[in-house]
Amino acid sequence: MATVIEQVRGEFCSACGQYLTEFEKSDRVMKRMNAFNREVNAAFVDPAYIVSVRKKLRLDQREAGEIFGGGVNGFSRYETGKTKPPLALIKLLKLLDHHPELLAEVRAA
Repeated sequence: MATVIEQVRGEFCSACGQYLTEFEKSDRVMKRMNAFNREVNAAFVDPAYIVSVRKKLRLDQREAGEIFGGGVNGFSRYETGKTKPPLALIKLLKLLDHHPELLAEVRAA
């Protein structure tokens, strides 16, 4: 995964090994870097987190597979780290982790 930030000038500091952007561009660069970092981090999730959220919601793998898709085998692969879960599933699990009361609404959808 890569990202390019256009029209950024700066200088390389040989003393510290850092690339220093022009002051007026720094804010834009930092915002893009933080957004990229959030995107990358959201794409990777500890399989134990998936297990913990499922258990917090009092679901077994069969129920989780029916509600979120992927079936029992798919959910098992997410929980063992054999398969990377879709980003949408990760985001939904994070939402339900903070707001478990929304599970009934998700079930009904």
